[in-house]
Amino acid sequence: MKTLPKDAVTIKLPPEATTIAQIAEAIPDPDTLAPRTPVAVMPSGASFVKRLLGAKPISRAHRCSALLSRGYVDIEAFVDEETKADLAIGFSSSSTELC
Repeated sequence: MKTLPKDAVTIKLPPEATTIAQIAEAIPDPDTLAPRTPVAVMPSGASFVKRLLGAKPISRAHRCSALLSRGYVDIEAFVDEETKADLAIGFSSSSTELC
């Protein structure tokens, strides 16, 4: 059973974030976070009204690519079992640093 980690930083994208580069700008630099901090990017930055008018949620591929471009590791996407939210999650660093 996959759920959002309790210590996760949750990113709600601004409505204008539609490209991988724009999504990446909304995600914090992983070097500013404690090691192994999970960061979850939610699927939609569009307002409720824009979604009613047909705005589509940001794809998992775009959100995961943005996490990767920022330097996050152990990236995965899943539907949270408790909230049913579609999440893209990455961690701020690997568990062991290489020399």
